[in-house]
Amino acid sequence: MASKTAQKRLTKEYISMQKEPPPFVWAVPDEKNILTWNYLIVRDFTCSLQSMPITYAARSP
Repeated sequence: MASKTAQKRLTKEYISMQKEPPPFVWAVPDEKNILTWNYLIVRDFTCSLQSMPITYAARSP
């Protein structure tokens, strides 16, 4: 499970992504584990949907 620091930071970043979505990217965290995200990246008219576990430290990678 995510640390409180990671959970707080990822929640803040997710809210920011909802307000100003990056172009060609859709991403949402899993409802039960904020360290697991589903994302869609559209590039060159192709799409991929994957689930990616994220190891998230207290600072940005």
